[in-house]
Amino acid sequence: MKQEVKQMKGNSLSTRLERLRFSYRIIPQTTTGISPTQLLMGQRLKAQMDLVKPSLEDLVKQQQQKQSHDSDRHPKAQCFITGHLVYTLYYK
Repeated sequence: MKQEVKQMKGNSLSTRLERLRFSYRIIPQTTTGISPTQLLMGQRLKAQMDLVKPSLEDLVKQQQQKQSHDSDRHPKAQCFITGHLVYTLYYK
């Protein structure tokens, strides 16, 4: 831990210790596969890297909204008038 604190950038020792504690709290543990914060509070803390790389949930929501928006632009029903030519497939 001393090596980590020495290598970290920061003005004071307390700032470097806080950063070390934060990184410890968000890293998943090997035995449980879940971070200590997630075990305690039931949710993940967001670090700076989480802001750079969007979460999978956000990507799924964006794609669903885009798909919903695209499907709303197209007409849902076709109107056929007697006498117009219509192409069909004959399965036999």
